Amino acid sequence: MNYIIKPDYAGATVKEFLNNEVRPSNRLLTLLKNRENGILVNNKKVTVRYILSSGDVLSLNYEDEATNITPNDSLLKSVEVIYEDDYMIAFNKPYGIPSHPSVNHYDDTLANAVMSYFKNKNQAINFRSVNRLDKNTSGIILIAKNKMISAKLNNLIKSGEIKKVYKAVVIGNIDCCAKDKINREFKSAGGIICYDRNSKSGEITVPIKREKESIIKRVCSIDGDYARTEFKVLQISGDKKLSYLEVYPQTGRTHQIRVHFYSIGYPLLGDDLYFIDNIEPNIIKRHALHASSLGFINPVTGNNINISCELCEDMQSLLDCLFNLEGGNNNA
Repeated sequence: MNYIIKPDYAGATVKEFLNNEVRPSNRLLTLLKNRENGILVNNKKVTVRYILSSGDVLSLNYEDEATNITPNDSLLKSVEVIYEDDYMIAFNKPYGIPSHPSVNHYDDTLANAVMSYFKNKNQAINFRSVNRLDKNTSGIILIAKNKMISAKLNNLIKSGEIKKVYKAVVIGNIDCCAKDKINREFKSAGGIICYDRNSKSGEITVPIKREKESIIKRVCSIDGDYARTEFKVLQISGDKKLSYLEVYPQTGRTHQIRVHFYSIGYPLLGDDLYFIDNIEPNIIKRHALHASSLGFINPVTGNNINISCELCEDMQSLLDCLFNLEGGNNNA
């Protein structure tokens, strides 16, 4: 990672620049100091006591150690790079592909495809995902290219400064939700749902925790972790059985969107973990959820980053068939 020193830092030490502009952890700073060519100024190795001049090029070497994730060249063909710069890369993950290796999924994950991508470019970069998607959720996964940018992007995620937008189809007409009934249901769970029919916008604020005796399922509970999901109704299907939503999770709990909408009586279409539906025609073979965009400020350059990707073919076919998108709007 390279930094061009501006006049404001002429006469400052490398350490002063790092503390003010880069803010590495103590662990990363120690790594840089001890690594061969870890800190360079104009391609010459220096210590953190080096005095900088305007126009100097400060280079930090965060080269990764070898990873144990096996590259998968054939899987790489099924994923699409939708954004890349010197600090990060974003892929459009298809549904049906896990994000990370796990038991029974050692070499068929997005991580394996990403390692092939970097291997083919002769880049020693590990798989560091900033956001996570379930196996059957499609859409954007953002990857940091080094430890420093990974820490910075994860801090943005935790502080809510990376704005995430999803598209989802849920069972039922949310525009007809009974507000009083839902509020009553959630008193025991310590949460609320608000919905405004004029703006077609709503908010679910209900704590989530892992379901007892399960390592996968989550449940709304008063003793869970704070979780908040905002949403907007984009369209209602012609037969009023389905709602097409834009969803804005404000926190990042596991299965948050799926659990929140299931818990208020509007489960995601195709979600076989929380609700088995009998909606016909059965066009979609997985839960109808797609991570459609990420927006944030690059923590190194200060540039605005807006990444988006189109719906997968199965979700687009679902909308074309049941929401008649090609024939005009079915507004709620």
